[in-house]
Amino acid sequence: MPADNIEGFRAEVIAALKQLHSGVYRFPGGNFVSAYEWRNAIGDPDKRPPIYDPVWHAVQPNDVGTDEFLTLCRLLGVDPYITVNAGFGDAWSAKELVEYTNGAITTPMGKWRAANGHPQPYHVKLWGIGNEPWGDYQMGAMSIEQYELKHDMFAKAMRKVDPSITLIAGGAMPDVMTGANQSKRIGGKFVPDYLSTADWSGHMLAHCLDNIDMLSAHYYSSSDMHTDLRLEKKVNIGPQPLIEWERAPATQVRVKYEHYQGYLKRIPELRARPVPIAIDEWAYMGGGRDAYKVVPAYAWAFHEMFRHTDLFQLGAFTFATAMMSETRTEAVLNPTGLLFKMYRDHFTNQRSILAATRIRWM
Repeated sequence: MPADNIEGFRAEVIAALKQLHSGVYRFPGGNFVSAYEWRNAIGDPDKRPPIYDPVWHAVQPNDVGTDEFLTLCRLLGVDPYITVNAGFGDAWSAKELVEYTNGAITTPMGKWRAANGHPQPYHVKLWGIGNEPWGDYQMGAMSIEQYELKHDMFAKAMRKVDPSITLIAGGAMPDVMTGANQSKRIGGKFVPDYLSTADWSGHMLAHCLDNIDMLSAHYYSSSDMHTDLRLEKKVNIGPQPLIEWERAPATQVRVKYEHYQGYLKRIPELRARPVPIAIDEWAYMGGGRDAYKVVPAYAWAFHEMFRHTDLFQLGAFTFATAMMSETRTEAVLNPTGLLFKMYRDHFTNQRSILAATRIRWM
């Protein structure tokens, strides 16, 4: 780390990320969290061993843990959003993590935090319970009926430590359950019926509503793959007209809005207590040498979110580092980063949607 580092982070990286005026950063995020033990990344970073990541079959340096992430959020002036391990993890560990970040110095975890050099609570408000628990590829995957019991256990244990936190449940609407080929595995239908066990979001809203403050939704648009409902599989669609290529991410935002209207018709309790959506992972994959085309595609997605800001109240682009181009000594915003900066500067009322990003390791 160069001598001019800022509390362990490269100065030029901090300067580039500050230009985004981001609203929220999510950590650890992704499938990684389902096998992540947060206690292994606490204390002096120089004394932590690297950890093996069984999800991505790689060794993680383990330099960034809870305290380092929250330090980064403070340096950038963003709100932290922490996802707890609801894969191989347990409610007790999630409760202890909430206590570590938010508990008084008189609590066991608050005392440990102070011993690590952070006596004041961080007051983290945004908490995700698990990541994509609906996928059979996920560490600790289980049925929706089992997971709902686990979600409720986590929610009650975490709120016992801090009742003021906002809990974000791991959802997946019919479009995602179809596109990820999970609906047919669970319920036998390629496209799930609303509120069936293969409609993960609908089923959770119908059975866990009291323990959900926001509902997570992920999507990754692909430039060359399309879900063929007739063939019941993804197919390569080859080159597309530019307008269709550009509209793909926005279309997926619109589909989630339409699915939510289906939930409102079928769940009376949801009409009485609407739950907003957090699109806390999203990106456009593909493009190759034409990657510049994703910039207007992202702008189109923003505007689809703007049309429904009553529903979409948080967005987290994958990743914050995808906003930059960097070498070992320099870091500048790339075209995607400049797009986010432009919209943040000129659409300030959309701060939560435009400026949120997902962090795993910096």
